[in-house]
Amino acid sequence: MFADGRASIGFKHFLGYDRGLNGEFIINEEQAVTVRYIYKRYLEGYSTYKIACELTEMGVKTPAGKDKWHPSSVMSILQNEKYKGDALLQKTFTKDFLTHKLVVNNGEVPQYYVEGHHEGIVTADQFDQVQTEILRRKGMQKYSGVGLFSSIIKCGECGSWYGAKVWHSNDKYRKVIYRCNNKYADGCKCKTPHINEDELKELFIKAVNELFSERDEILANTKVMMEIVCDTDSLDRNLQDSITELNVISEQMQTGKSAFEGCKKLKTITVKSTKLKSVGKRAFKGISAKARIKVPKSKLAKYKSLFKNKGQGKNVKITK
Repeated sequence: MFADGRASIGFKHFLGYDRGLNGEFIINEEQAVTVRYIYKRYLEGYSTYKIACELTEMGVKTPAGKDKWHPSSVMSILQNEKYKGDALLQKTFTKDFLTHKLVVNNGEVPQYYVEGHHEGIVTADQFDQVQTEILRRKGMQKYSGVGLFSSIIKCGECGSWYGAKVWHSNDKYRKVIYRCNNKYADGCKCKTPHINEDELKELFIKAVNELFSERDEILANTKVMMEIVCDTDSLDRNLQDSITELNVISEQMQTGKSAFEGCKKLKTITVKSTKLKSVGKRAFKGISAKARIKVPKSKLAKYKSLFKNKGQGKNVKITK
């Protein structure tokens, strides 16, 4: 089944899909809303913990039908390629058929990746963006999605992240500022100043406007780079040349094999080739005893040595 490119899952505990009449994947639109919500919130900067809390508060059931969501459940949905329409088959396998225990497949048995296996709930672009963001966050010491600019601004002095802090939280002077998380940590003498959130918003808008003002130039340069990086014409030509060469070699090997199939019936064989190929070596294994082989004078010693090493030198007579 796996080699045929057909996936099989436990639809009962798989959020977003129902089983069709022939085992195909049918999108459950009611559950698909939750899947799209998870992807959207993650790309907006929210952590898996925050998303799990939101889903629990909203009363959304987990894939297993539970009331409480956990970050691991959210992450498994974010990393499952089936939500973009692909399928990686045989992720697990039964190691012991007596206990029927499933184990993770780390290369013990073949895996098969099928693109476009079924209709995706999220786009391939959304899925790939999420995987990139997951890798980015893994490279951080600690990720936070609490504030608008959390895990985005880095301290230029100590390298720590800037975090959101609220001043005057209970009066009219309330405001949100960002400062180095290690500013008052033990043994840290970081002197970088804090920044008001409103100032950060203005700087962000200014940077975006500058980016859009050069939009055409950036897109043109990006397009050129993509054409250079993605140009595979040379590789395709080399691949085709290699395939053609392999086909020629295969035909030559088959021809050589057929040409010497009747060697056992021949008494005299004339060898005109001046090159001793490995194909010829294998073909001469079947020459009958007392056969006579005529070879070029320059190759006489070479062929005598060949048959002597093969144990046929006693019966086969080689002449020039």
